[in-house]
Amino acid sequence: MLFSLYSFISVHILNLFAIILIEILCHYFEINYKDYINETLVKNMIGTCRYLGFATDQVQRNRCINPSIFAIVWIILLIVIPIPDLFGESDVQKKDSIKQTVWESKLFPKKNGQYTFAEINGFKLPDFSYAGYHCGEKSIPNPTVKLKIKPVEGNNTSHIQEAINKSIGGALLLLPGIYRVTNEIIIPSHTVLKGSGPDKTYILVDMDSTRMTSILVGNRSQKSIPKINYWRPFKGNKKVNIVGDVQKNTDIIHLENVNGLAKGDWIVIKNEVTDDFRMDYNGITEIKGKKIWPTDQSSIKYFRRIKRISKKHIIIDRPIQHILKFRDNPQVLKTPYMAEEIGIENLSIGYKTPANLEKYVGVNGKKTPFHNSSAIKFGNVVNGWIKNVHTYSPSNTGIHIHSKGIVIQNSARITVLNCDFGYPPPTLRLGGNGYIFVLTTSNDCLIKQCTSRAGRHNFHFGYGSSGNVVTRSRSLDCKARNDFHHSLSIANLIETMQFTCNSEKKEAFITGDRGRASLGAGYTGLDNTFWNLSILTSGKAIVSKQANANGGKGYIIGVTSVGGSLTTQGSEWREGIGHENGLRPFSLYDEQLKQRLEKR
Repeated sequence: MLFSLYSFISVHILNLFAIILIEILCHYFEINYKDYINETLVKNMIGTCRYLGFATDQVQRNRCINPSIFAIVWIILLIVIPIPDLFGESDVQKKDSIKQTVWESKLFPKKNGQYTFAEINGFKLPDFSYAGYHCGEKSIPNPTVKLKIKPVEGNNTSHIQEAINKSIGGALLLLPGIYRVTNEIIIPSHTVLKGSGPDKTYILVDMDSTRMTSILVGNRSQKSIPKINYWRPFKGNKKVNIVGDVQKNTDIIHLENVNGLAKGDWIVIKNEVTDDFRMDYNGITEIKGKKIWPTDQSSIKYFRRIKRISKKHIIIDRPIQHILKFRDNPQVLKTPYMAEEIGIENLSIGYKTPANLEKYVGVNGKKTPFHNSSAIKFGNVVNGWIKNVHTYSPSNTGIHIHSKGIVIQNSARITVLNCDFGYPPPTLRLGGNGYIFVLTTSNDCLIKQCTSRAGRHNFHFGYGSSGNVVTRSRSLDCKARNDFHHSLSIANLIETMQFTCNSEKKEAFITGDRGRASLGAGYTGLDNTFWNLSILTSGKAIVSKQANANGGKGYIIGVTSVGGSLTTQGSEWREGIGHENGLRPFSLYDEQLKQRLEKR
């Protein structure tokens, strides 16, 4: 008994110092230490901090606390936490129980020490390893700071914009302080806007009306000149017709000709929205006279780069994820308007908000002065990043943003890392507002270690977004549900997340048939995968009813609960429902990326 007590004290004293060291290192390198410490203990630590009065807004948003407070709290926890080593099961018994709970998906089993793709009755997991900055093949850079500025009195919009224009090819560093702005700030290609830290550099948006306005803009927005190109043909940029069907997982595209194309070109490979296309995936073309997928926005679009070119075909740098049929007029478009290497990092952004919130109340959000505004928007950007950016409430109203948080639109290979966004006006109801992390018509983007708070839709996919990954993130206090919202989003991965919900809806995350909702949304997903998800609000579930045309499937593997069948039926794969904690690999994305990079 004395030996056990000695062992217990020794081990936990060592743990205490190890945890303090981890906290110091994570705080210094701005890493979210929750990835390295047991989630339950972290919850207890935060709760105890709040009880003792140590917690601040920074603690609750950033999850970083003073190491001395951390030590005090952990000493308290050592007293109150049950001691299984003394009175519970032995180490051997615990190891045996852990071994019993660890499991692998039948579609990604471990053979000879290596996880492998397996195909069962037509079910085979997509490859998600291309998501993120340079497809995960390069680390986010730390460009040279070309200019440093301090905030000036009054309006800082032109002050920041002029400094950005002088910092092209490097970074503009915003020194600590509050920067009041009243309009969009455009960040051009090969330029980084960098703060001194989310708790030091603050962008204060002071506008009576933010309607259709994005504040920090990577390249293009809805209001910029020129505006976002929606990956459609435009004057002077003719389409090149594709010959035959483009098969799933191919990287070879056969063309009528290659006129105007060259190695290294960024291109979009797309189809047209025909009635045959609508019928194939929805079983109908319209409901009560309203077209399903009414515009070209609902077409399938793949953003790629030409690796090699011959007289009648091109080879692209990443296979496509789903078939494009010849009957739907598939085509290749050049995209000369794309900007590269844009970054935003290490700052906070918040909106000045009146204490009287009557102007924010309304059934239809389109009537409000903040309709469809966003804090950050990347438009027509490839290989960019948003890192260590938070929101805050400058008016102390509890409202951080007016409508949307981070919007990635017609962009590709963007990494969003360690961002904490949320708290739009709680009175938001309809009209395309209150979305926190938004991916629309975007490919191969990565959202990692991010937290979304109190949005109508905390995580929101739409209009042909494919190959994107959300990993190691949290959706907290979602007022409606996370969703695939409009048109076919293909082969996206939602994994290693936690959800809390605050709505009457049963879905924590959903993809399905939305019919005529949202102006003809129709089926919203195909080949999307939900992997290793914890739902912390009882009665909520992951719901997947994905389009099954042309081999389309849906995958739910290792989640707390699902809507509908618990077992595989039809085109929907179900596995490990209620057993998310032991699923291996913990991150499907990390394992797939590791394997692909090892083969390069």
